[in-house]
Amino acid sequence: MPPLTFTEPSALVLIDNQFAFNHPTHWGPSRSNPSFEKNLSALLKVFRAARQRKPAVPIYIIHIFHSSLEPGSQLHHSKTDQIKPLDFAVPASDGSEPVFWKSANSSFIGTGLESFLREHGVRQVFFADGSLPEGIRIERGRVVLVADATATFAKGEFDAETVHAVSVASLSEEFADVFTTEAVVEALGV
Repeated sequence: MPPLTFTEPSALVLIDNQFAFNHPTHWGPSRSNPSFEKNLSALLKVFRAARQRKPAVPIYIIHIFHSSLEPGSQLHHSKTDQIKPLDFAVPASDGSEPVFWKSANSSFIGTGLESFLREHGVRQVFFADGSLPEGIRIERGRVVLVADATATFAKGEFDAETVHAVSVASLSEEFADVFTTEAVVEALGV
């Protein structure tokens, strides 16, 4: 796998970082990755710092939030206290970080995410989220999963850490290059 560089337009995409995912039992009996919040906060901080340096190549930060159409969902649009962003993942108040809302399991269905990436020539996308990202490809580009800045929940008889590890392994190499928060922070040189 090639090393991380920021020589092409890049985007950090944060998905589903909302209060509803803190529900103690709705999503499963346990969540993986106790370092999720710390790592995602670190990524957001270094991407924002890199943008402040006004790099020669654009860096974007994009937030995707879920608003369910299902009345019983913890993410139903009527539950405004549950669909709001987690404190550590609030979009910048100056409007510089695009926000898209979805009602499907994919961040590309019914949102402007794909159009935004294409219009801005983004060729390297970093996914960090509260659920694991869909397997996607960027034409002539790179998809990076920051594995320790993602989390998932226990499913059936499988504990959360096993579900997380299998999900990451399933995406690795075939659909995404997998890196750690530390590697991304180091590559950004912030």
